[in-house]
Amino acid sequence: MITVASLAPYLGGALVLGGIAVAASRRRELLIRWCAWAVGVPLVTGAFWWGRPGAAAVAIVVGVIAVMEFGGLMRLGWADRLVLAAAVTGVVLAAWLAPEQVLRVVAIGALLSFALQGAGCP
Repeated sequence: MITVASLAPYLGGALVLGGIAVAASRRRELLIRWCAWAVGVPLVTGAFWWGRPGAAAVAIVVGVIAVMEFGGLMRLGWADRLVLAAAVTGVVLAAWLAPEQVLRVVAIGALLSFALQGAGCP
């Protein structure tokens, strides 16, 4: 059985080899990207090592970042972005804590969204 701990030497080796190649290229863009991977890979690996709570934490962080990026692209206000981030967080928490209720949580969120738009809320 493959475990997260058994993957650590491979992930570490890939990061080291990638770091050597990036250092040899002397390209700033690649160095910045490698640094992001050098930070991100251990964080994500550690989160998955914790099991479902860690996976939920990663999903929430990625979801909130995606909502903020989407909000920026769509020029949404901060209030709209925060509501979307709360919705993403609620769905992920429901998937973790009460998987049988995920569809209900999504439906309630959609109904609340339509109700707020119908009431003239921005």
